[in-house]
Amino acid sequence: FRYTVSFFWIPLLITALSPIGLIRFKEENRIWFLYSPSNAPSHIEHAIANEFFNDRGGKFWVELPITSQDSGNLLRDGYLEKVEEIADFLQFNLSIPCSLNKSGRCSFRDLCSGPCNDNQVRRNGMSCIPYFALSVVFVFMFIFMTSGDYHNEIFAYKNAFTIALYGTLGPLMAIVTTSVI
Repeated sequence: FRYTVSFFWIPLLITALSPIGLIRFKEENRIWFLYSPSNAPSHIEHAIANEFFNDRGGKFWVELPITSQDSGNLLRDGYLEKVEEIADFLQFNLSIPCSLNKSGRCSFRDLCSGPCNDNQVRRNGMSCIPYFALSVVFVFMFIFMTSGDYHNEIFAYKNAFTIALYGTLGPLMAIVTTSVI
């Protein structure tokens, strides 16, 4: 009990001073700089591509900012479907004059192939839906098995079940409220 004040103030001081390093933190995650020499020709090519396509270090994306008419959440009924309609129109129906095709018109597919046509967010979201219920069951079982006081025979399973139920319902309510509102 001699140094209790030190064990309180020193970690608190370290915790308060640690974020100062974030001011000087600069993340570098572009492949051109991580896996190539400083004088590599890819740096020059990237600078040229950046000048023409405004690349920020990743793939060359086509970005279209979309907001709802009332500036509300786009995940409401009807709005997300409209966003998908716009994406489908741009990807499959929009064409521009060009000399690459015999028809004299080029679509998005003509100009961009491979991963450009993928909608990674939609594919990932749709692939996780069948496993959502299974993951909820696993979370419930994990909390149930690790939270019980099994030395007390009367309340062991009842308390563990209640803790697991509330421990699972809390995040589920957060998911429901963020997707509905």
